[in-house]
Amino acid sequence: MNVWMQLAKAAPILAGVKKPIVVAKVDADKHRELASKHHIHGYPTLKIFMRGVPTDYYGPRKADLLVRFLTKFVALDVAVLDSDSAIRDFVEAAGSNFPIFVGFGSLAAAIHPAYSEHNIFYGPFEEKLLEDYKKQSLLPLNLPISQYSLKSLKDDHRKVVLTILEDETEERSKGLLKVLKTVASVNSDLIFGYVGFKQWEDFTKSFEVSKKSELPKMFVWDGNGDYYSVIGSESIDETDLGSQVSRFLKGYRDGSVIHKRIEGAAFIGFIRSQLGLKLVFVLIFVVVVIVTMTKEEPLTVAPAPAPAPVSRSRK
Repeated sequence: MNVWMQLAKAAPILAGVKKPIVVAKVDADKHRELASKHHIHGYPTLKIFMRGVPTDYYGPRKADLLVRFLTKFVALDVAVLDSDSAIRDFVEAAGSNFPIFVGFGSLAAAIHPAYSEHNIFYGPFEEKLLEDYKKQSLLPLNLPISQYSLKSLKDDHRKVVLTILEDETEERSKGLLKVLKTVASVNSDLIFGYVGFKQWEDFTKSFEVSKKSELPKMFVWDGNGDYYSVIGSESIDETDLGSQVSRFLKGYRDGSVIHKRIEGAAFIGFIRSQLGLKLVFVLIFVVVVIVTMTKEEPLTVAPAPAPAPVSRSRK
């Protein structure tokens, strides 16, 4: 996918929203000081600037999805919803790329529209507990692993209970995925994720999985180069799935594990697949930020509609 072409398609739409979102492009070869300042190491890199503060962008890159994703950033952070229709309209407007936190009296719910799931926080409403709940609700209970979703793990330091299936779309996989969701809801100190060998063969090979492997298999992965298999739980059969998953987790927590290291071309190739070749792309919110940055380094701004008078977020 040509990222810049997708951004160029999205730019006029983003510039025309009520609170304009400006898309800009920087050539890192020409502006190396700027690239170094923002710790740019791979290309293309997308960043979002909100009120002058840069953050890495891990959202979708296809034009229509990108527009829906980015417009959430300039929507209201908090809204009072006084009817069922107001809740429905709010959820539809927010889109499916972010979890939505809704308070109902003494309860709070985190809703993941993209995954058709929600979980409820019953209290107590203390700052640290709420903060932990929010962080843990940023991901669905059982995350489908892909190049896109892996990027969302970057700032989450929990280990990943990774289940490798033969084919995640098969009916026999769905029973296990349902069990994993239930188990994940009471093990929030871990991230649960799954991937099919058929869906992403190169990634699964990093965990010594091949076409001859007996699947499903479960590992605990640190999100980098280390992972653990649990002794006695080398694979999962179709009988009493709940007991097998519980036994796997108990073995891991008891330390009955074999520590392994991801090595070789498979994992290195995966890392490099996240990087491209030439330009750094920068997504910048609010026209005023563009003007400020232009004084420091010249930027090329993507085409936009006729300018309007210059006049603003996410366990």
